Amino acid sequence: SILFVGFAEKDRFESMNFLAKNGVNIDIFGSGWEKSYYQKNAHPNLNINTSNLEGDDYTRALSNAYISLCFLRKINRDVQTARSAEIPACGGLMLAERTDEHLAMFEEDKEAIYFSSDNELLEKINYLLDNENHRHCVAANGYKKCIESKMSYVDRLNIILDNV
Repeated sequence: SILFVGFAEKDRFESMNFLAKNGVNIDIFGSGWEKSYYQKNAHPNLNINTSNLEGDDYTRALSNAYISLCFLRKINRDVQTARSAEIPACGGLMLAERTDEHLAMFEEDKEAIYFSSDNELLEKINYLLDNENHRHCVAANGYKKCIESKMSYVDRLNIILDNV
């Protein structure tokens, strides 16, 4: 399955609706998706869940999805999010918006997959769905990078405390 976990935003919705109109089924979880705009305009290929995934349910969903989408929040001018590390750390395949920060975190097409437009996003999803071995290889490499780079919350906290 294709998975997106995150807050409802119009640009994310439009990208996922574009994918849905092109035959991609997506499971969506998070806050804000209950608003009538999203409910009324969602393509039937979007499976909108208005609940949040937390704890073991969250990690299980990320690790079991074929592809986890990582959209950034434009309103925050995000260049990465917590999910930028959480998806690969759970052993999931991350398909994220291409930014310099993402590219510095994970090598493109080896440890994560990136996109810069809806058309490229659709192209990458279709490729990945047809290439299971590449999907598994990228997910495994992303997981390995998280472990070797000490990206866990505990590791990050220890690094911060060591510098204080």
